[in-house]
Amino acid sequence: SNFSLVALAALLIVLIAFLIRWLVQRIVQRPIHQLMSMMERASQGELDVRINIREDPELRRLAKNFNAMIRGIQSAQKRIELQHQRESAQSNRLASLGQYISNISHEIKNPLAAISSALHVLKGEFQAADGQVIYQELTAQLLRIERTVNNLLRYARQAPPSFESCH
Repeated sequence: SNFSLVALAALLIVLIAFLIRWLVQRIVQRPIHQLMSMMERASQGELDVRINIREDPELRRLAKNFNAMIRGIQSAQKRIELQHQRESAQSNRLASLGQYISNISHEIKNPLAAISSALHVLKGEFQAADGQVIYQELTAQLLRIERTVNNLLRYARQAPPSFESCH
């Protein structure tokens, strides 16, 4: 009878141990493995993962926070993509504007060169004092226009990228 009582107690202990192991497996380990699997998928860039744990309140809260974090990452990613699209469009517009300014400047510089050459040829015609004032004014205005056009060209020219160390 002592032996059967000890055997029954041992059998009961083994059954309780298996029951506890099964409960731990079901309530704790499986949800943790699910969560780890979803975290691995999310870390590889798969942001459409969600997890739903019903067994343990703490793990349920952890899963809820994980899902909220994934939603936050998706939202941030969408904002970054939208900002990138805006900046890309702005960059394209500025490049087009630079090309346009370059074309206009070229069209202005050609007649300016012809006018300047003609003015130098006609310099002798401006011998009188009043003529010299007119000649100097015309020359000054031509130089002013040329400086303005050169400034436009300098603005339109794309600067090479400047790399520097930063924190």
